[in-house]
Amino acid sequence: SVQLMKIQGQGLIVYYEPRSSPIKNKVRIVVGVKVSKKAVGRNRIRRQIKEIIRHYEKHGNFLAGGLRVVALPQILGGKFSEIKLDLVGVLNKIK
Repeated sequence: SVQLMKIQGQGLIVYYEPRSSPIKNKVRIVVGVKVSKKAVGRNRIRRQIKEIIRHYEKHGNFLAGGLRVVALPQILGGKFSEIKLDLVGVLNKIK
């Protein structure tokens, strides 16, 4: 069984598998119906998170396997810059 680590930000939770060497990550983004009943809202958040991670990975891999980002209802209505600050803060803790 794989031991998952958990770090919580203001609007999201990140689960990851600690690794000793940098690898290409498989990223799963979970935005549940509790975040937004409308698919448009959930997909927007999913796209924003995907873009933040894509940009983050471009500047070097981080030491984690299978990343799972779970959005919380607090993330809804947040500006892209706020979500980015939150997610990058959490990802920096993983490094």
